[in-house]
Amino acid sequence: MRWSWPGFSQLPAPLLGAALGLTGLAAAWQLAMETGLGGPPDGGGGVVVDALCWLAVAVTALIWAGYGLKMLRHRVLFLADLRDAGTAPYLGTVPMTLMLLPLAAPVAGAGLPVWPAVWLAGAVLHPVVAVVMGHWLVQRMPRAVPLTPAWFVPIAGMFAAPAAGVPLGYPTLSAMLLAVGTGAWLLLLLPVARSLGRFSRQDGSSGFRPGTLPVTLVPSLFVLAAPPALVARGLLAFGVWVEMQAVLTVLACLTALAVLGYVLWRRQDIAADMRRFGFSPRWWAMSFPLAASASAAVTLHSMGRTAWTALGALAMLALASTAIAVLGVATAAWLIRPPRGRQRP
Repeated sequence: MRWSWPGFSQLPAPLLGAALGLTGLAAAWQLAMETGLGGPPDGGGGVVVDALCWLAVAVTALIWAGYGLKMLRHRVLFLADLRDAGTAPYLGTVPMTLMLLPLAAPVAGAGLPVWPAVWLAGAVLHPVVAVVMGHWLVQRMPRAVPLTPAWFVPIAGMFAAPAAGVPLGYPTLSAMLLAVGTGAWLLLLLPVARSLGRFSRQDGSSGFRPGTLPVTLVPSLFVLAAPPALVARGLLAFGVWVEMQAVLTVLACLTALAVLGYVLWRRQDIAADMRRFGFSPRWWAMSFPLAASASAAVTLHSMGRTAWTALGALAMLALASTAIAVLGVATAAWLIRPPRGRQRP
């Protein structure tokens, strides 16, 4: 077998989404263990979840180290990622991952004093990233910039702060970040909808035509499910607005399932695109929203603890786990032997 990938020093930016997705999945299963859905913590389920947590931490460190090498050794490629509206949002996953890593801490290392520092690093870095990328967007808004839901992550992803921030003892800062992130999310909703509409009618027709949305933008649609799921998790951390938590949880899960249905509807277009260009790391954009929706479903179960909520939570956990496992296998094959004739990542 011939290795043709240039190495971790040229890591594609969308793979940063893999770190966020695995971290989100580990955090979702940790929450499931706390609510009893994964069985007793000292049983087989606890061992598997702890292994998943170690995997998430290891993969995150590996990907960040690889991209750090890219920043140092291939500055031109890094700046190209930063200027590209399709890849720039993935750079904003780093502070969000930092804020969620304490939730994915393995049992053996959950009490380490490093986790508050990790969370604080993400909490301080995220507003800076939001301001920089928000300024970038304002400058380029008159042009044909594909403002996809992926931009919710770098600009509005601060709503992820309370999930780990409140248990770590930072309720005030978490509340501030939750409020700012939620406001930014609501402000971005209309521009994102308009942008998707514009890019779905490139042939000059009027009205939104979902069947003509470019395949490259399809993975980012899953990010629509992440904001309500994370806001619900934040409210759970504060223990307030239980009814709103339930509404947001249902909204997140239905959104994730609706986008999954859309992907199945566009399966022929997606298959044709993959035959032509091969697997794209941009599909990791679906990993964290599915994990966040699963976490939201577990949150809903923790409120009612009925057989139906347990079934729904386990179904969302299974869906997120299966999707991320498939993405992992596809990415490994893509890294080892990229398809010939590929023209874009």
